[in-house]
Amino acid sequence: MKKYTQGKQILRPVLTRFATHFIQLEEITRQK
Repeated sequence: MKKYTQGKQILRPVLTRFATHFIQLEEITRQK
C-alpha cells in the first residue's frame, strides 16, 4: 500500500506537467 501511494505522488506532478504542456500547445495552435 505504501508503494502504491508513493507511485501516485510521483505520477501526479507528471500529469500536471503534461496538462500544462497540452494547454500551452493548444494556445499556440489557436493563435496560428
